[in-house]
Amino acid sequence: MTERILTLDKQTYGGYRGLKLWKSKSGECIVAQVPRTCEERSSKKARHHEDHLLIEVGDIVTTINGSRSFDDIVKKDVLFRSSSTITVTLQTNQLLTWREKSIAAFDLKPVPDAWRNEVREYSDSKWENYFSFRVYNEFISKRQETEIEYQGFLDKEWIEVMADRIEELMENKDCQWQWTPMISDVVYDDDSIRTCDYLGFVWSPFEIPACIALNHYFHNRARYSTVEYWTNWKYYVPDFNSLKVDLEDEDFTELCSCVVDDENHHAGFIVNNSLHSYIVDKMRQHLYGTNNEVCKSATCSDKNFLFLLFGSMGTTDPELKEDPLRCDLGYVWKPYFDEKQRKEMFDSRVPVNDNPDSTFPQSIHDYEPEECSWLYYAVLKASRSLGPFTKHYKYVQDTHCYSEDEEEGDYSDYDSEGRSNLYYY
Repeated sequence: MTERILTLDKQTYGGYRGLKLWKSKSGECIVAQVPRTCEERSSKKARHHEDHLLIEVGDIVTTINGSRSFDDIVKKDVLFRSSSTITVTLQTNQLLTWREKSIAAFDLKPVPDAWRNEVREYSDSKWENYFSFRVYNEFISKRQETEIEYQGFLDKEWIEVMADRIEELMENKDCQWQWTPMISDVVYDDDSIRTCDYLGFVWSPFEIPACIALNHYFHNRARYSTVEYWTNWKYYVPDFNSLKVDLEDEDFTELCSCVVDDENHHAGFIVNNSLHSYIVDKMRQHLYGTNNEVCKSATCSDKNFLFLLFGSMGTTDPELKEDPLRCDLGYVWKPYFDEKQRKEMFDSRVPVNDNPDSTFPQSIHDYEPEECSWLYYAVLKASRSLGPFTKHYKYVQDTHCYSEDEEEGDYSDYDSEGRSNLYYY
């Protein structure tokens, strides 16, 4: 372990305020980001073959102006209150590889013996990019928890609820669901949300440098005679062959979405669903190294995996009907309110839900089939988990979308089994 002491001021090396610190799982204070000019100075030192870089991501900070613990550094705000300079004591274990640093910092577990041979070896440069990407986003996430703009909503409405969902859905309690929540933007409308842009990162709990970046956007604004409504869920899989810290919208691929077609006041939901079982298989393979049944028993089922995936980008509702603060997520199948459909289901003895212990009523007057949101159905179908009730889920068959030739009376119907379907309120 090499120890060195640096003195940084507000101007030199980009200013010490550009130094970002993150508390690791083991309680160490780790450098998450280095000021740009400090990086340039470090590179020059490296080129001149000096003993070490000035400061780099992954260094362990042991003291700043005498404060030893991470909590003391944060509470005293030494990076902002120091008027001129700060004295930083750093430690670097030059014998550790980036893989070993990652395992220690993020509490990664060995790949289980049952499929260890299926997981390949990864280069140290890939582990370094993984470490830098993760520690930076972990830092941003922790910082948001203390910001007034997000405080309360982020922890109470999302993080605490998600903690309960993880406890409920991770069937193997020895396996962690490692995720990092973040909010890019939130706009309130009284006591509800008009717009929210959720970001989430799901990490492999094993010694695999793997991540799935998630993005969920929600917007709902009622106007005098129209409504603006759209919501979508997207994902991106970084390969860490190179380092890209700041992600852009075009990096992501859409999983599914729901928008309101409100042109000419013909308001209705249009659902696009690209969530399929093969995508679930690829995601599991990426995070865990395999997607076989042994892996599922050591982690969680496909259905629970998707529930946790959507929860990691803000949608924690067990029924997948709404986001935090009553944000409606679109179409819900309600067979109880369709008398014809309800009678057909009763005559066919379709159960009222997927619960195998539910009893079938003797009279149609007591027959009250439950509701099912379009997203809940999509998750069950993609995870091969449709039950005796949800397999009867139906799109609205008799609705239509007005084409550009509406005034001439031409209509274009959306296929009931296709990707786009229109629903009326």
